[in-house]
Amino acid sequence: INSMLKIFSVAIFNVEVLATECVFDTNFYASYILKLASPLMVLACLLSVSPLLSLLVETKQINAGKVVLYQAYLINAVLFILNLVYPSMVSVTLSIFHCQTFSEGTSYLTSEPSIECGTVTWWSYAGTFGICGIVFYLIGIPMLCYTILRHNKDKLSDPLFKKQYGALYIVYNNGYYYWEVILMVKKMLVLLLVVIFPDSVLLQVLGALTVLAISVGIGFVTTPFQFAHNNLLDNLASFSCCITLASGLFFNGGNLSNNEEAAIIVMILIAYFAIAIFLLHGILYDFLAYHAERLAGFEWAHTLMENALVDKIFSTRLAVIDKTHWAKK
Repeated sequence: INSMLKIFSVAIFNVEVLATECVFDTNFYASYILKLASPLMVLACLLSVSPLLSLLVETKQINAGKVVLYQAYLINAVLFILNLVYPSMVSVTLSIFHCQTFSEGTSYLTSEPSIECGTVTWWSYAGTFGICGIVFYLIGIPMLCYTILRHNKDKLSDPLFKKQYGALYIVYNNGYYYWEVILMVKKMLVLLLVVIFPDSVLLQVLGALTVLAISVGIGFVTTPFQFAHNNLLDNLASFSCCITLASGLFFNGGNLSNNEEAAIIVMILIAYFAIAIFLLHGILYDFLAYHAERLAGFEWAHTLMENALVDKIFSTRLAVIDKTHWAKK
């Protein structure tokens, strides 16, 4: 599970790739605290812009209306960053609790085998910084997002509210405005399995498969995303993760021939290639749907979008006439 998280380190901004011990002369605990604090430092820098904008209004160097707009975008950026770093912060927070027990009965951190779990020093860090990480990141971020949306569900169509909190719900249908929180909980449950079953890869994989299978099942009977291809992409991503995890069980058994291993690898690559194609399709469709009117003014763009082959692949004509793009509502 951790290996699968590292594959997408760039896409989800995994703070674990920031190997602080390679830059600073730090031990595991100092590095752990620094990784926990790194998103907070970034957010503090962003939020420090808000009082600066207020100061500019007081000195009449900037229009008050523009400040309200900039502050709305600032709030949206903060929520976007919290959502982006959430999976990696769950992994970082739980890493101090991920201990492996050996035959003599002692347990050591998986990420730092020189540190014994259960000692006074370990408890002093796990019981303070670890618990704070759980409260703030694992529980706090989903609860904050849900509370904001739940108490303002009547304002979801308000232009200013959308600019402030649109990162949380703008791609979802109105009846599923909370779906981003559901996705956060799904990620958290999968990563929790590593800590709950530290010595059993089988139980980790079976638990993750159960969570993902439920996710795929719910995805087939609901349509949380406004665009159909986003629903399909979400289900395809969960299904591909299921294939990857199931394949890991076969590799872990060590009873596969070279041809069987090659076949499984090819199957996994095909699944992720399909995800990449659907992702590219969705990005292009969104781009066309949002900029259709502007692109129509260019003859080359109009000709390209009207091309029968291009239209068949990317539904360009539908994108052009789509007047209900989620970002324009």
